[in-house]
Amino acid sequence: MKSIALLTFLSAVMAFGQNFNVSINGCDPFNDGGPESATERSICTQLENGINDDLTADTLGEDISIDQYADGVGNSLAIASQGHGADHVNDFSLIYVAANVGVGLDGGNNSALDSLKDDNKPAGFGLAGNLTIGLNTSLLPMKKLWFIDLSKLALFANFFTFDADEKKDDITIKGDIASFGIHARYRLYDPISFVPGGVVKWTGVTLAAGFNRSSMEITGQVKAKPFTTTVNESGTNYNIRVTNPVADLTIDSTITTIDFEVGTGIQLIYALTLYGGLGANIVTGDSDVKMVANADVAATGGTGPMSGTVDANQNVEGDPESLLLRGFAGLQINLPYVKTYLQLNKALTDETLAAQFGVKITI
Repeated sequence: MKSIALLTFLSAVMAFGQNFNVSINGCDPFNDGGPESATERSICTQLENGINDDLTADTLGEDISIDQYADGVGNSLAIASQGHGADHVNDFSLIYVAANVGVGLDGGNNSALDSLKDDNKPAGFGLAGNLTIGLNTSLLPMKKLWFIDLSKLALFANFFTFDADEKKDDITIKGDIASFGIHARYRLYDPISFVPGGVVKWTGVTLAAGFNRSSMEITGQVKAKPFTTTVNESGTNYNIRVTNPVADLTIDSTITTIDFEVGTGIQLIYALTLYGGLGANIVTGDSDVKMVANADVAATGGTGPMSGTVDANQNVEGDPESLLLRGFAGLQINLPYVKTYLQLNKALTDETLAAQFGVKITI
């Protein structure tokens, strides 16, 4: 076989392509409706092996099981929205608004960056978007709340929902992502200017805590091209024609994180801010990955013409790592009232990496 046929849609839905172990659960090449014969079982087994071999050969990657992929989706979604909650480097007297996008990636058996190379494949991905609104609590009539100095406190809320439905040629993809979170930031140390006028300024040290709940559901369907393969059983060649191959994939993940961060940064010549810090997240949730592929089978050889169906089904549930320890670093371009930023989050406990970027408005 020259194509991955039933599983072509995986690369379209997951952007990078992915290896899966496929099991054929229903296969009746003789279409006799009776008990499975030894010849039928051999044909089905070799067809199953052929699909798996072609998939591995096509993607050139180290084999990632569908179970590992389900875990990786949860890990990636957990880190994708980090950086969308509290802001560590911007002071604002009234309100803060930011539009954010995040992409997470679980490298699996490789580092996250190595998993993007041609000879490797990632073990999961996650997408997140958020609109974040921040409020300076110094606007409140009271100066303190118990021991908390409200002039050093800011509150943030983030939320987002988005759905898409796209069809191109024989591929249909639907997506739905959503997120909601609340965070608080407290300034432990105030900013210090090293050069008069604030040309070079340390942004101080801030602590942030809160929670975030993210969900991602992506479904894809492809009607692949027919293909032909040859199976040899006991010295007899069977020419098998697979037609009407249709494959469906569903990825459904919901992750909740309890977030803790400490951050600091330095502003250079007004226009550029470099920042970084450490974060810890308690992670709960699950990810379901379901794949259904079916096709019609017609064969010649041996005892004569035969026809039937083939089904490949996988349905697994994965869990993310319960504790995410990470470091983050970013840069921000500062214009009056408007800032653009790029931030990277790297897990310290596994091979998960995320990039966040967006636009901020501070007043």
